[in-house]
Amino acid sequence: MISAGSHVGTSINPNIRGLQGMGRVATMVDGARQTTSSYRGYIGNRDETYVDPDLIGGIDISKGPSTGVGVGGIAGTINLRTLDPGDIVKDGQSYGVRLKGTVGTNAVTERAPSFLSSTTINPVSEGRPSFFNGGSQSGSAAVAAIKENYEFVVAYSKHVQGNYFAGTDVPAGITFKPAANANALVGPGQEVFNTSENTDSFLAKGKLKWDDGQSLELGYLSYNSRYGEIDELSYQFALNSGILQYGQFPLSETHVDTYTAKYKFQPSDNPHVNFRANLWLSDSASERHGLLPGPSGMTTLGGDTGNTSVFATSLGQLTWDNGVEFTREHATAEQFASSITGSEGWETNGPSGVRLMTGTFSNASLKPISWLTLSGGLRYDHYNSEGEGYLTKFPDRSGGRASPNAGITISPVEGIQFYGQYKEGFRPPSLRESHWHYQGLLWNNPNLQPEISKNYEGGVNILRNDVVRAGDKLRVKLSYFDNHYDDYIVRFQTGDEGVTGDHKYQWYNIHGANFRGFEISGGYDAGSVFLEGNFTKYTKIEYCETASTCAPPLSTAVASATGALKNDYAANYIPPEYSGSVTAGIRLFDQRLTLGARTQFSSARSGSVWPPSGSATFSWPSYRVYDLFGSYKIDANSIVNFSVENITDQYYFGALTSIGVPSPGRTARVSYTTTLDDTSPLVRKLPQVKLGNASLGAPGSDWTGLYVGGHLGYGLGKSRGVTKTGNGTPDAVAATESANVDVSDLTRGFQGGFNYQFANRLVIGAEGEFSWTKLRATQEAIATESPQLAAGSFLQAKTDYRFDWTASLRARLGYAFDRTLLYAAGGIAFLNETETRTQYLAQTGAVAGTQVRFMEQASAVRRGWTLGAGFEYALTNHWTLKGEYSYDHFGNQEFLFPGATAGAIGPSTVRVCVVFLPNGTCRVYTNRTVPGSSQTTNGRKAENDLDLHAIKFGVNYRF
Repeated sequence: MISAGSHVGTSINPNIRGLQGMGRVATMVDGARQTTSSYRGYIGNRDETYVDPDLIGGIDISKGPSTGVGVGGIAGTINLRTLDPGDIVKDGQSYGVRLKGTVGTNAVTERAPSFLSSTTINPVSEGRPSFFNGGSQSGSAAVAAIKENYEFVVAYSKHVQGNYFAGTDVPAGITFKPAANANALVGPGQEVFNTSENTDSFLAKGKLKWDDGQSLELGYLSYNSRYGEIDELSYQFALNSGILQYGQFPLSETHVDTYTAKYKFQPSDNPHVNFRANLWLSDSASERHGLLPGPSGMTTLGGDTGNTSVFATSLGQLTWDNGVEFTREHATAEQFASSITGSEGWETNGPSGVRLMTGTFSNASLKPISWLTLSGGLRYDHYNSEGEGYLTKFPDRSGGRASPNAGITISPVEGIQFYGQYKEGFRPPSLRESHWHYQGLLWNNPNLQPEISKNYEGGVNILRNDVVRAGDKLRVKLSYFDNHYDDYIVRFQTGDEGVTGDHKYQWYNIHGANFRGFEISGGYDAGSVFLEGNFTKYTKIEYCETASTCAPPLSTAVASATGALKNDYAANYIPPEYSGSVTAGIRLFDQRLTLGARTQFSSARSGSVWPPSGSATFSWPSYRVYDLFGSYKIDANSIVNFSVENITDQYYFGALTSIGVPSPGRTARVSYTTTLDDTSPLVRKLPQVKLGNASLGAPGSDWTGLYVGGHLGYGLGKSRGVTKTGNGTPDAVAATESANVDVSDLTRGFQGGFNYQFANRLVIGAEGEFSWTKLRATQEAIATESPQLAAGSFLQAKTDYRFDWTASLRARLGYAFDRTLLYAAGGIAFLNETETRTQYLAQTGAVAGTQVRFMEQASAVRRGWTLGAGFEYALTNHWTLKGEYSYDHFGNQEFLFPGATAGAIGPSTVRVCVVFLPNGTCRVYTNRTVPGSSQTTNGRKAENDLDLHAIKFGVNYRF
C-alpha cells in the first residue's frame, strides 16, 4: 500500500495494487467510512482520509474485494484503529497516562499568503534552518482506565509544522524553472511552499462491559486542521506556462467529526453466538482556496450487524459468518449560475447528492482435517444514487450484483501455510462520477456501469520460532496476485479537440484493466538484532479499451491523443514498477538502546520514462533514501526516540506523486514519551487524597466530590453589528459588510467541577467547561460601485466567521432527589472568534467582474456571561448522565482590518481632450489614468455582538 501524493495536504490517499480514487479503497477510521473527494484540475482527484498519526493504535489492511464489511471497496479495505485503553494501560494495571512530545528540524513557519495568480508569487525561499528552530513540533496526552465493568480512553494531540525544505542532492534528469521543459519548480535546498499544518485532534472512547459477554462502546473523534496544499493544476500551469503561479497560497481547512457505537455479545458458553452491531457517522467539511475555492462536505452514515457461529460437525469444524451493512454518503458543494459556454447556465464545485450502498454477505470455512481449511461465500451489493439542486437533472442510478469468493489454506507443518483465493467485487460509480457538472467540460453519462473486480491470489505464510537460536522469530509472506477489473471507469474526451470550445469529457467504461505482480514481506528478530523488509513488483499493468486492445498504461495505444487514458485520472494512479524498503538494527545494554537504519527505494512510474516529455502525467526518477533511527529506554516508563530521515539530503519525488512537489530533505526528530501508572515513581510519591463520596451509599445518595466528563451538543447563534472605515467613519461601502449572520452546528467538549451536598440535599458547586464548535458563517458584500458589478452580483468583500471554541467558569446551585440532581448555573463565558476578510478587485474597471486581491484575518477571545439549567442522573455510583441548556451573551467586540480598500474598482484609462479648436472640437487627445477606489486604503473597523444558545448531553465520572 502506498499513500499517493503524501505531501499534498494532510490527508492520506491509499493505492492498493494499482487501484486508488473514487472509493476503490474503502478507508475507515474505527470502522467508520471516512473518505471525501477533492478535484485537482486536469491531473484528477484525490480521495482523502484524515486522522492524527499520534492517535492511531493499529492499522488493518485487507487487499482485494471485501468479503465482509467494506461495500464498494474493490481494491481493498483499510481500517485505522484509534487508541484503545489497552494501548495506554499496562498489563496488570487499572489506569495509565501517556505523555509524548516531539520536535523536528527542516521546517520554517509559513509566511503570509499571496493571492493574485497573475503575478509572481513569493518566489524567494526562506533560509533553511540549521537546527531545531520550533518550526516542527507536536505533543499528545492520553488518559485511560480499565475496570471490571468499564474502560475508557481520552486523548488530545497537537501538530504544528511549517513548510519543509527540499534536499540538495539532485539526480540526473531534473530540470528547474525557468529552463525549458522544466519538471520541477522548487530548487535544491529551497522552501517547499504549502506544506505546513496546524492540527488539533481529540479522541474519547468509553466501553461498558457486562458479565454475560456483552459490551457497548461509544466513541468520538475530532480532527481540525489548517494546512497548506496546492492543487495540481496550478502547479502544472506554473511548469508549462510563462506565468509562475507558485508560492504560499491561503491555507485550507478541514474539520472531521466521527461518532461510533459498537455492541458485542459473545457468551463464553455458546460458540454459536458472536454477535456484533455497529453504527457510525462521519461528518467532514473543508474550505479550500485552490482551483475551486469554497466549502465542500461529505456526511457518511453507516452501520453493520452480523454473527459468527462455530459448529462441530462430522466433516470438521465449521465457522459461519453472516452480516448486512449499509453506507449512506451525502456530498455537498457550492452550486451556482454560470455564463461559461456549454455549461447550460450552471455548474458545481463538486459532487452534490446522495449515494446509498447496501451489502449482505455469508461466508463459511470448514476445517475437515488439521492441516486443511476450505472457505467460500457470497455477497450481494446494491446501490442507489441521486443528485441535489441542479444535479437533479441527472438521472438517478441503481443496480446490484452478487459476488462469490472461495479459498483454500494448507498447513503441512506448523508455522508454514500455503493459500489460494478467488474473490469478486462490485463498485458503483461514485458521486463524483455520477453527479458532478463542471464548466460545460464534464458531462453526465447516463449509461455508466459499475466496475466489477475478479481477483486471484496465492502465496505462502511462514511464522517460525527458534529458527537460528532459542527465542528468535521468523516471519515471511510471499503473495502473487492477478487482478482483473471489468468495465473500468475512465474520464474520456468525447468532443473534437480541434474544434474551439469542444473540450467535452465524460465518465466512460472501457473493457477493463489488469494488474499482475508479487509481494514479499517479512522479518527476523533475534532480540539483539532484527531485520525486516518488503518488496512489490508489477509484472503486468495494462488497460483494455476493448477486449482486443490491451496495452501498457503509458504506451501509445492507450496514452496517445486517441487512447483510453489520454485524459483519464488513472494515468496518475499507476504505481512504480517496483518499490520496497529494508530495515536493520541492533539492541544493546539489555535492549535499552536500539540503533537502526532503513532504506526506501522505488523505480519510476511503471511504463514511464525519465525525464518525462511533459507534466500531464507526472513521473519521478528512481530513488533510494536512507534513514537512521534509534531509541533509549530511560526506565520502564520513559523512552527517547530519535531519527534522521533522508540522511544524504536526497532531492526526490515520492512514489505516486502527481505533481513535482519534492519530498523533505534531511530531517532530524527527537521525541520523549512517558507513561504514568501505579508503578511510576511520581505516582507513588503522591499523597492519597479522597476526591469524593460517589462510592458511598446508593447511586446519587451523595453528590459531594470532584467530577469530570464530556458532552456533545448543538449550538445556535446570531451575530449583529456595524462596520465602518478603519478610523471609525461611517461609509456606505463599509456598511455593506456589517455583521448579520446566523450560525448553527454541533459542539463537543469536556467539563469538570466540584459539588458539595448539604444534609437537606441542597447542592452547591463550581464547574469549568470547554467546547469545540463547528459554528461557521460567511457574509458577502456585493460591489455596488457600478451597475455592471451589482447586476453580476460580483463581490467587493467577503467575511468568513469562525467560532472555534467556547469556555466557561460557572457556579452551580441544585437540589438532589432520588438519583437525580436538578441545577441552575451561571458565570463568566469566553469564546474564540476569528474573522477572515477577503478583499476583491475589479482589475480592468467596472465591467469584467472581480477576483480575490488579498485576505486579512483578525481574532479575539470574547468575554461575556452565561446562564443555564440542567439535570444529572446517576446511572451507577460513579457514572452520571447529564443534559443542559445554556445561553451565552458576548457584548460588543472590535475586529480591525487595516488593509481594506475603499472599494473594488481598479484604475481605469480615459481619453480626454487637451487641445481644442476655436469651433470647440478637439484637436489633441491624451489618455489619462483615473484612480480607482481600490487604490485608497481606508481600513475596516467591524464591531458586533453575539448570542449563543446550546443544548448539550453528556456523561460525568464522579470520584
